[in-house]
Order: sequence, then C-alpha cells, then structure tokens
Amino acid sequence: MLKLTTILITLIILISSSLGGENWWRIRFGLYTADSLYTDDWNYAGAMLGASDGHDVYDFEKFYPPTPQYAILFFPHREPAEPDYWPAPYNRDYASDIRAPLTTKDIWYMKLALVYTYSRTVTIWWDELDSIPADYLPILISPAGDSINLFVEDSYTGVFPPGVQRWQLSVEPDYYDRISVYPDGDIVRVGETRQFRAYLHHGPDSLRITLVGWEYHGTGGTIDDNGLFEATFPGGGYIVANIGGVRDSSEITVNPGGTFFDITVHEGWNLISLPATPSSNYAEDIFPGATYYIYTFDPVIHDYIIVDTLSVGKGYFLLSYSDETFSFVGTALDSLTVPLFYGWNMVGSPGETVTLADFSTFPPGIILHPPFVWNEIYEVADSLEPTQGCWILSGADGELTITTD
Repeated sequence: MLKLTTILITLIILISSSLGGENWWRIRFGLYTADSLYTDDWNYAGAMLGASDGHDVYDFEKFYPPTPQYAILFFPHREPAEPDYWPAPYNRDYASDIRAPLTTKDIWYMKLALVYTYSRTVTIWWDELDSIPADYLPILISPAGDSINLFVEDSYTGVFPPGVQRWQLSVEPDYYDRISVYPDGDIVRVGETRQFRAYLHHGPDSLRITLVGWEYHGTGGTIDDNGLFEATFPGGGYIVANIGGVRDSSEITVNPGGTFFDITVHEGWNLISLPATPSSNYAEDIFPGATYYIYTFDPVIHDYIIVDTLSVGKGYFLLSYSDETFSFVGTALDSLTVPLFYGWNMVGSPGETVTLADFSTFPPGIILHPPFVWNEIYEVADSLEPTQGCWILSGADGELTITTD
C-alpha cells in the first residue's frame, strides 16, 4: 500500500508540475458502483512536453485491487493485436497514458473490466478539465457508440455485464473557434437573478457547456458555480467565464428594484402565462433553478414545442414536482393583443382578472367556445386570473385583444 501511495503521489507531482495549455494537460477518470467497496479514482489521459506516445516515465502501471470482485478502468498496452500495444517489457495495463503534445486528433483506448458474477450499474466520471485547452474537443465514446462531450457532462452511468468493455477517448486540438458568454451585457434590478451561459463555437455551430468556472468582478451582486447571478444592491461589473484557461466576459449593471410579479405553480401540470413583460424572457431567469421543460402549442403546425423563452399573451404547460412561487421584475400589462389561428390556440392573460366581456376579436365573433383552463382537469372559464393560460377555439384566422379597463 505504501508503494502504491508513493507512486500515485509521484504521478500527481510529475503531471501537475506545469498544467494548463496545449503542452500540459490531463483528464482524470474514475468509476464506482453503488455497492462496491473499491473505488477506482486515479486514471489519467493527457499530454506533456517531454512525454512520448510510447512508454515513458509519465506512464504508470495499473495496480489491481485486493478484492475478489471489482470494477476498474485502465489503458491497455498488453495485446499485440490491439491498436495501443507496447513491446515488452512495457506490455502491461496502465493507470496513466501521458503522450506528446497533440498536433492532430488522437485516440486513447480504455477498458472497463467488471470482475463480477452479474451485471452492475457503473458510473464513470471525469474531472480536472480546467487544464485542457478550451479549443480542444474531448469526446468519450462508449462501447455502444455513444459520444459524450466531456465539456458538457461530468459522468456516464450504465448497466454493464461481467467482462471487459472497450471505450475510447478522442481528443481533437484546435476544434473550437472561440468561447462566448450570454447574455452579452445585461441590466438587472435589485432582487432579480440572471442566468449566464457559456458556449463553445465551431464554425456556425455552438455548444452550451456547463463545466465552467464563473467569476464576478464588481459590486451589486454575486454569481454561483452554475452561472446564476443574484442582484443585491445597485452597482455593476463583469461576469467572467473561464473554460480551460480561456476567458470571456459580459458587462452587467444592477439598477434599483422595480415591480415584482409572482407565478405560483403546483405539483403536476400547470397551464400558465406571464402577467407582465419581464426584463428577461429567458425561462431560466423567470424560473431560476427549475429543471423542468416548458411547452407551448404551435397553432400553425398543430403540435406542442419545447421553449426556452416566454412571451406575454401565450399560454404554456409546465410540469412541476412541487409547489413553488417564482418572482420576477416586469412591466404590468394593461392589455394585450395576440394572433388567433383557425382551430385551437393556447393564449395567456394580462396582469389583472378579466372576463369574456373584456375579449374582442378581429374579425368579430370568431371565438367559438368559452376558454378552457386547467385545474388538474379542463374546466370552462368565464374569467381568467393573472398568470393563467387558456385554450381558445377560433373559427378563423384573426386577432384577439384583451383589455383590463
């Protein structure tokens, strides 16, 4: 055990001596099973100036656990017929495979060995991606051919039978053109939250990533590890995203608080709408911390669609797993005008209670039935409350205006 600990400490010191950049980076892999007494934590793939693609002092042999049943990861260099064979005396299984700095895409071959008598649920995880350059594309490829971008996910869980599973780590340098932070400049009010997001860009394509280091430089608020900014008093500064040592920033200004509106959702399905025009239409800013999807009905294609932004005048279905109330800053709605299409339309309500007498259409008389609202079942409504959404059946294309005067 002392020998193993010494080797691991030496490995960490050697590889950590100059990390961060194209010439020095690594990814740490580990795995665990829910009922296993052994956790495999120390497996490294990476590159270092002075290392080679064959065996060298940065590559350490794998030590197998002293238990009769276990699951482990390793880099195989044992079999002559396999792509990563190293000649004797280095034809062994390794816990680290550190190579020369990349000039083109390279593949690390990995194996997951399950020494059990029955199938097990195994979680493979990875970390220390802050050392890998932000313009690299690191993809983990499962035995089934699933591709997992390591910048997006931090683990992979699956059920595997006893035996050996073959994995690949593909790393392509100079893949992403740039990173960006969204929103690119924003104004919030005291009491609001704002969700900042980081993207990697490859040509016209972009990818939102979650494994980001967030910083706030300024006054008036704080930002958490997930990029959620909370405005606490007037001020301003810069939001900074750090991805593999590459940074991008966004300016933010915190103004005094405004008018707050509440949306209360209950456990189960909710048919809702916005009672005011929000300062940000993004769903993550209106429902901070929520993890559910939001749907609306598209009357043109006659189907539900998932949305990430909300607009006044529209109705939305939201599935909540608990009773919650969300507050946002907005501008009150005295009236609203929305288009109607032939057939069913999912419509929102303004910021005050309205009745059918407050509805008018152009052309007149195209509403064929009183609105339906959802209260665990559909009900015919003679009035709409703020934050309620409803279904309206229209006999023609036209326009609906709802006033609160």
